[in-house]
Amino acid sequence: MEPPGQADPTERLRTLGEIVQAAGRLAAALERDPSFARLARIHARIPPEDREVVLGVLEREVELRVLSRERRSGSLTGFDVTRPNPAARLYVRVCDGEQEAPYLTRQELMLAVLRAARGMHAAFALDPDGEWRDAFVDALRLLTPAERATVRWTNERILSLVDLVDGEERGLTSPRREETSR
Repeated sequence: MEPPGQADPTERLRTLGEIVQAAGRLAAALERDPSFARLARIHARIPPEDREVVLGVLEREVELRVLSRERRSGSLTGFDVTRPNPAARLYVRVCDGEQEAPYLTRQELMLAVLRAARGMHAAFALDPDGEWRDAFVDALRLLTPAERATVRWTNERILSLVDLVDGEERGLTSPRREETSR
């Protein structure tokens, strides 16, 4: 008779066989999915100290997507998570101040300007006299005098470009690329 809590050797061997068969089926299914192989390769390349954070981001984002797909009458968060963002980034890019900022393509720059403009519009629309002013002042205080001069220069040119586009929409000016030099 077997001691209490121990299965007989035949039963243990049968259970082991079932586990091996299940593992074989799982391995075959994973082998047929090329995206799993990519995922495994990239996971192996993630620095070990980054893995927990990266996996947490993936889990959170996938969970939001699943919730968004399951809810038929809007989302819980106020955002519908509709598709993956091919331009998403997991790592923060930092310019150390000693080097020039990395070169941006025209497309990257246009998207950055679009995000900034829409973000400002949304912030001002929700709270026109609110915290945005203090946030801007705080940010400006962190800039060097040369960087603040660039902000001033840029804003002056942005205003002229807004006038240009507004004129185009009213038919007062023809579409053209304004040349500005510093």
